[in-house]
Amino acid sequence: MNDIDFSSKILKDSIRAETEYRATLETYLSSRAARTPHPLLVTGLPEGARTAFYAALLEDAAPGNTSLLLVPDEKEAVALSNALMAYGLAAQIYPYRDFMFHNITASHEFEHERLRVLSAIQSGSSAGRQADFVIATPDAALQYTMPPEILRENTVTLSFGEERDPEALVAFLNASGYVRADTVDGIGQYAVRGGIMDIYPPFSENPVRLEFFGSEIDQMGIFDPLTQRKMENVTEVRLSPAREVLLSENMKASLTKYIRENIK
Repeated sequence: MNDIDFSSKILKDSIRAETEYRATLETYLSSRAARTPHPLLVTGLPEGARTAFYAALLEDAAPGNTSLLLVPDEKEAVALSNALMAYGLAAQIYPYRDFMFHNITASHEFEHERLRVLSAIQSGSSAGRQADFVIATPDAALQYTMPPEILRENTVTLSFGEERDPEALVAFLNASGYVRADTVDGIGQYAVRGGIMDIYPPFSENPVRLEFFGSEIDQMGIFDPLTQRKMENVTEVRLSPAREVLLSENMKASLTKYIRENIK
């Protein structure tokens, strides 16, 4: 155990030793079991103790789950995220995004970050979830986004050595909001050169390169988008959508029909 872990444990244990904390935890667990949730008010905690309180409450009340923390502004979201990560917790910031309803060139940075957080919430592993806390401002948390089932349906996992039709994969990428490019250097892009396919999913820190032998994924690795050189081989990659709003062919047909019927 390093010095940071030891200090974090002391702070959390100090919080747990308080009578008020045990009463708060008992009240919360009772109301959740009875399915009659009530708001709990905790005041008087300085900044460091408040972070320890959040960390202890997550471990005691919702182990293995993702908790949502609402904060007044983005500045506090960043500060709280850094503080929670010092406790060894995976904290994700879910940002607010502006929707564009006219045709302009705009950055999709916030949209990709939101998709990254949603994918982290939905994914899980034997080592635990990839997001212990999601931190958001109220306006960000109240924004509409894609339903969980749509996110799940438009997320696929590719494995080294498996059979995968390259043309079908390209169709999937197009339907999931990816943009074809000559060279992949940004999130949400893909490129095809013969039997090589480069993809940059929002969930990944680096793009992935697939090399096909027929329909078999013969090589799979992540590469540096600046140098375009492969960094290391991987055995699995998960592709999540690159856009928050996805339109299926049936939805496009329905919208087209509605517009034509009502355009006059």
